[in-house]
Amino acid sequence: MTKDKHLISEFILDRIERNLEEAIQEIRQARDAGKSAGKLTKTVYFLALPVRPLRILTKNKIFTIGDLVKQSRQDLLKLKSFGRKSLRYVEESLERKGLSLRFYLIPKESNDQENIRRIKEVE
Repeated sequence: MTKDKHLISEFILDRIERNLEEAIQEIRQARDAGKSAGKLTKTVYFLALPVRPLRILTKNKIFTIGDLVKQSRQDLLKLKSFGRKSLRYVEESLERKGLSLRFYLIPKESNDQENIRRIKEVE
């Protein structure tokens, strides 16, 4: 084998090896994303919450865990009859599944004292 052919074959093998590693990484990422997506499509009943928060969530059209994690703590506390205790149950159940509620920030330009008071109450 000539020197040129040897260099070309090394180059090709190196490229194949890099492409293989990239493909393996992409497969792992897709697999991990699929695991999270699978959790999000399950119903809120999968969280084994008490009856009261379950009824309030379903009454407000929050049927899947995906629907639930789109909500912030403040969004849930605005639901009729949904209080701190129900919020605690939801957060603990989500945490056991490796999930959490959406984080909510007040824009800096907002001087809405009511929103600030509500956030302090929850914390």
